[in-house]
Amino acid sequence: MLEVTSNESLLSTAMSTTLLIYDRFHAPSEDDAAILRNAILDSEKEIAELERNSTASDSRKLRELQASVAQHKSILAPIRKLPPEILGDIFLAVRAREETEFEPLHSRAGNRFVRVCAAWREIASSMPTLWAEITFGFNYSMSQEALMFFLSRQLEWSRQSPLTISYHSGRHRELQCCFPLLLAVADRWQNVSIHLGSEDLETWHESSMSFPALERIYLGQTVPLCSNMDFKTRCPNLRSLDISFLQDPCVLPFPWRRILSLSLVDFPRPVLATLPLLSSVTSVALTIFPLLHNYDSEIIQLPHLTRLKINHTRNKDSDPHLISLIRAPALQVLIFESYQFIMAPSQSETPNTASHLANFLLSSGCALTKFIFQGDIHPQALSDTLALMPTVKEFSFGLFPSSDSVDGSLIHSLTFTYSDASPLLPALVSLRLMRPIEYEIDAVVAMLVGRRKTIRSVALLEKDDARREAVYTALKANIPGLYVELFK
Repeated sequence: MLEVTSNESLLSTAMSTTLLIYDRFHAPSEDDAAILRNAILDSEKEIAELERNSTASDSRKLRELQASVAQHKSILAPIRKLPPEILGDIFLAVRAREETEFEPLHSRAGNRFVRVCAAWREIASSMPTLWAEITFGFNYSMSQEALMFFLSRQLEWSRQSPLTISYHSGRHRELQCCFPLLLAVADRWQNVSIHLGSEDLETWHESSMSFPALERIYLGQTVPLCSNMDFKTRCPNLRSLDISFLQDPCVLPFPWRRILSLSLVDFPRPVLATLPLLSSVTSVALTIFPLLHNYDSEIIQLPHLTRLKINHTRNKDSDPHLISLIRAPALQVLIFESYQFIMAPSQSETPNTASHLANFLLSSGCALTKFIFQGDIHPQALSDTLALMPTVKEFSFGLFPSSDSVDGSLIHSLTFTYSDASPLLPALVSLRLMRPIEYEIDAVVAMLVGRRKTIRSVALLEKDDARREAVYTALKANIPGLYVELFK
């Protein structure tokens, strides 16, 4: 409660000078709020009177009253009624949405919250998870002293929480003062992305620290960072790798048999040498650069693989595609990106990409539930490939590098007819056609109406404003409950 005397004359005298200060950390009760509102009104009347008839001697009193009224109005702010745990959830939601790569350390959400008021500082500084993500981004305007201050405070306030760290001093030399502080808490590293400058790389090589909580790591310089670092023994819980340009994976000190998730950027030969080492892997993302000649390899068995993202850029469509060498019977999600440097397939060209994809599907015998295709493929070849995926529930035909549209044969292929013994994608729930397609509005409506028992969402690319409005209206009118997204 407010400590207010019952003597009305004393209360009036107190309020005429300055309002009583209330607890900064809690909202006032209804009785206290009523007292505050009345006192603020009285003080505002006194302020108005002073402003009309003020003298030089009254200026200090006027400023004090104005500051006190502003302070006590803030005590009545509705946000003070939020329970600390709800405000904490809001803090975490704001932090999750911020673009940390482009925010200097001192401007991150947590460091902004603690500057608002004492109550927010108290709540924010008592939330270890709010400070457990350390991303440096672009900090060009900060001195090394400032960087170390904010980093030290963040590490302190994160308590013993597992840390997510993104530290790229190889691109920003001014960060190199911070790496020893991060190594000092190596026992809390959990999800880490590092690209080290020369000084930090030397510190890394000299360190004997272990990383018992480390589960995932991105290595910006895979081979240099592996020197004098045995990931098998010093990272007993490492399960996810994001690496590139391995040269010879067999000599790198990674616990390949324990790895469950791999992201790899490389040329075909190192990729082909790496995949057989992954006896337990469930998720693989590959970005493969082209070769100027063919390569020979044995079939690669990945029996536990459930998610595969593969982007094999080739010089031309007749070049071999690495997916034809993989067998993944448990695969559920396939994200397939296929581009050529020299030429895209023409209408008369043998659809080599599609044949490699079909060979993979038939040989693996997998039951896909999600298929995303981005790149070069003949529409009919795509339809033939989709016929091999009767269990797919989510299909996305992604953006093409050029703005050229394709004909509407895909829409026709996806349309159910009474004569269809084996309709295309019969289990489809979500459809995203994000490449320009020539289609009639009635054809799209007919295709989706035929699937109304299963289809729940659709996304289309439509650049024309009038057609976009017409498509949306027609779909909502004919398929109640359908979630529709239209993009320019």
